[in-house]
Amino acid sequence: MIRFQDVSKEFSPNNFGLKQVSFAVDSGEFVFITGPSGSGKTTLMRLIIREYTPTSGQISLFDEELSNMPQKKVTELRRKVGVVFQDYKLLPELNVWENIALPLEIAGQPQAEIESRVTDLLKLIGLVEKPYLFPSQLSGGESQRVGIARALALGPDLIFADEPTGNLDSDNTTAIVELLKKINQLGTTILFATHNLDLTKSDKTRILNLDSGTLVHDSKAKVRSVKPKEEKKPEKENSKPKQESWLGRLFTKPVVDTVKNEKAESKSGSEKPKQEKEKKNSKKKVAATEETVK
Repeated sequence: MIRFQDVSKEFSPNNFGLKQVSFAVDSGEFVFITGPSGSGKTTLMRLIIREYTPTSGQISLFDEELSNMPQKKVTELRRKVGVVFQDYKLLPELNVWENIALPLEIAGQPQAEIESRVTDLLKLIGLVEKPYLFPSQLSGGESQRVGIARALALGPDLIFADEPTGNLDSDNTTAIVELLKKINQLGTTILFATHNLDLTKSDKTRILNLDSGTLVHDSKAKVRSVKPKEEKKPEKENSKPKQESWLGRLFTKPVVDTVKNEKAESKSGSEKPKQEKEKKNSKKKVAATEETVK
């Protein structure tokens, strides 16, 4: 799903946000990205959503190379990536419901679909009883849950959580981590950036550790030095349908093609009398033949 190959981002001479970083993340993984403030975690996120472009190296996301991607495709790509921010980024003049619905309205979703999705997301984050409260009336943990719901609104394949527990107490931190793990178990890939190493101590989840823009440790084997365009999947794999994210499956309701069904029924219904008629005619012909022979 994500591949960084020798990626560097230089803001000014010898001032690197990232330096020669290589790794790959598969669909469905949960990955902690750790490191102190200024280690490059946010730069990584901004490169993934193409807010930044790398100074050197290659980044591919969903099998698309990002550097030369036209703006129209960048917009489409960003709908597949949800971002959760440390300071929530909720609009203060909108209530909980409206904040979650905002990306759906921008995307032009019909009102019935918006209501269905927001209702499902409120259930997921446990705030069904607080849809009309404003951000100023919420606790930090509740605000972050609303931020997560908003990031999930368009059914993304990937969530990048950028220090989502940085402003929370230990109880709310635990609740947010558990919520993101639940979302991951349902099929969404999670990148969880944090400087809080306590979150990873008793966890077997994969860890990417950054320091001063350099990837100093990856708990998974290193990515091979192969350009994305040189990688070829077997034909059988390519023929498999792409797996939907859990939210896509949740929100996609089966549409019954009633027109086709009616036509099929009509066709099968009209064929029966036709066949019976043909049988009767056949019998008449046989009887007439016998009479002639006599």
